[in-house]
Amino acid sequence: MILTRPNGFFFLCVLCASVVLSFSQETNSEPAKLKVRGYGLFGNRELKGLLTMLQSSEERPEVFEANYVEDAVLVLFSRLGRDGYLFPTIRVVAEFRDGARQEFFWSEPLGEPLPRPLEAKRLEFKIEPGVLFYFEEVRFAGIDELIPLRDAAHFFIETDALLQVRKNRRYAPEKLRNGVRNLEEALQRLGYENPAVVATNLLVQTNTGAVTVDIFVDAGPQSIVRSIERVVGNSDTNELAGDQTASNVIATNVIYSRVWEQDFAQRLRREQYEEGFADARVEFTHLARELHAGTNYIDLRARLIPGKKIRVGEVKFEGNEETKDTVMRRRVNVAAGDLLDPVQAERGRYRLARLGIFDSVELRYDEVGEDTRDVVYTVDEGRTLNFSILAGYGSYEQLRGGFELEQYNLWGRAHSSRLKVIQSLKSSRAEYLYTMPELLGEDFDVFLNASGLRREEIAFTRKEFGGGAGVSRHFRQIDTDLSLRYNYQVLSATREEVPPEFGMQEANVGSFIFDLRHDRRDNPLTPRGGYKVFSTFEVASEALLGDVDFQRMETSISYHHPISRLQWIHFGVAHGFVTTVAGPAEDLPVNRRFFPGGDNSIRGYQYGEAAPRDAGGDLVGAETYTLGNIEFEQGITATWSVVFFFDALGMATSIDDWPVNEALYSVGLGVRWKTIIGPVRLEYGHNLNPRDDDPNGTLHLSIGFPF
Repeated sequence: MILTRPNGFFFLCVLCASVVLSFSQETNSEPAKLKVRGYGLFGNRELKGLLTMLQSSEERPEVFEANYVEDAVLVLFSRLGRDGYLFPTIRVVAEFRDGARQEFFWSEPLGEPLPRPLEAKRLEFKIEPGVLFYFEEVRFAGIDELIPLRDAAHFFIETDALLQVRKNRRYAPEKLRNGVRNLEEALQRLGYENPAVVATNLLVQTNTGAVTVDIFVDAGPQSIVRSIERVVGNSDTNELAGDQTASNVIATNVIYSRVWEQDFAQRLRREQYEEGFADARVEFTHLARELHAGTNYIDLRARLIPGKKIRVGEVKFEGNEETKDTVMRRRVNVAAGDLLDPVQAERGRYRLARLGIFDSVELRYDEVGEDTRDVVYTVDEGRTLNFSILAGYGSYEQLRGGFELEQYNLWGRAHSSRLKVIQSLKSSRAEYLYTMPELLGEDFDVFLNASGLRREEIAFTRKEFGGGAGVSRHFRQIDTDLSLRYNYQVLSATREEVPPEFGMQEANVGSFIFDLRHDRRDNPLTPRGGYKVFSTFEVASEALLGDVDFQRMETSISYHHPISRLQWIHFGVAHGFVTTVAGPAEDLPVNRRFFPGGDNSIRGYQYGEAAPRDAGGDLVGAETYTLGNIEFEQGITATWSVVFFFDALGMATSIDDWPVNEALYSVGLGVRWKTIIGPVRLEYGHNLNPRDDDPNGTLHLSIGFPF
């Protein structure tokens, strides 16, 4: 084992926490306890979390009073009603200081008031949900040719689930009202200005929970903007300013909606903000409306009223007790005497928020004269220390756990540090990162890092220690992160016999590493649409204080496309290669070879098990590989889905055989459960062409998207 100091630090933290906890238990009375039963494992936990949020302070109370119990019952009835249980019953068993117990019963939210005073040391909420009410049938009239019927129904029920279970069609009066309102908004965005959506013939069967309803739609004619006359008006009169010519009339043919009108007005205001007209506003006038062939053609006048030019008085900061003013002022590109541009001021608020040290950042303007305003940023500083326990499971490493210690706003300069220590049944790992945000300018972060790793691979025991420094930049316009760092590592691959032609067992590596990450996915944990590109290029040289010369590049691309609301297709492609100056025996550490396989690679194999083998059948790693993944995912419910996948791997032991001289293929299926930390995946990959020492297939249990 390695990482004895981090692990010792971890156990020291646990010991200190235990001492503090035991001391607090001796000096303070035991807090009151709360329990929820009857709503399923995860439902009970969620409801308990809601009730915990009702407590007035962060510390757990010593007793629960009558007002809290009544508020809790009201919250439970509201939540159960939204979930489709319209007539639940709730029993509350209260245990008092003297050990006596009393039970209270509610069949409606506002029952008989509880006796006062009431001081319970323990509360147990027993829920009987009753009948689940669900939409058995939703009928539409008047929706034809406006939007697809399936899309209209989706505002009320889940239409794309593989299994049409009742929980996907829950009924609640609030859900029906929201469905009507959302359908109206969808029609308005399509240009139907005043649609009428009415729910009628509502039939609720209280014994079975089945609900039928008719949705009547009268959208009216669609509205199209035919032309826009852009004029500049006087702020004090209704007269128009400037010469109005034909050049101010813009011919267009866009769908008219309130959202489009707001966006167009904002675009006109932004033009004035740059000139210091911070109070610019836009007024729309309908000049003409012509109904032709069922369509309203509208001629608009957009009257822009700039107002007075406003200048910045002072730039002030409030609430920053620890953070230095100089640090905040560098992030705000607004100075006294400047023309006041609300967009630029808001950009300063955004840059302050990106520091990651404030819980909130607010912006306001204080008027100090007719044409002067102070720009005031009010911040709420967050905590400076965060300690988290880490736990997880992977098919190869199995159970893993550890901790993460994060420090924020070091020295009052928004610097941060993160120490992560993880121990599993296969590896020990420690990572440290120190970040200095925007040290070299906007979006430029400077960082220092150190790491240590000991991991039992299938082919050898990997040991890696080192660290370095670098700079990174985020390009907001294209959602791209670039970084360049110098890295020095001591590498070791412990194995009884490693043929020298495949690389060095021990090496010191000094290198420059260039990383690129371009992410346009809609969700980084559970992507449903978009794409991601990641690439890393490492150049190692003896001139960089190492004793090897090699170049290593690895690139991966993933693409995700929705077929329907609960059907997706996912593609992934990865390619890597490593080249050397004097050959692998003199310049390539075994640690830098590629060892494909595992739940994030070709899934018919364990981690590293798909690597090339030598004549004796031992895994020796590849100098080049190409991996392709394709998945079809079908939703069963909103949180569960099944996956069918095909993985293909091409590789070569030597770069001389680039791109591939050997191929492996796997097919399989899996089940995924969507959680807040990413999908929990249970997948089996079957190998179509296993080699002599390869398995027929592998079962994986893991967390996170595979590519």
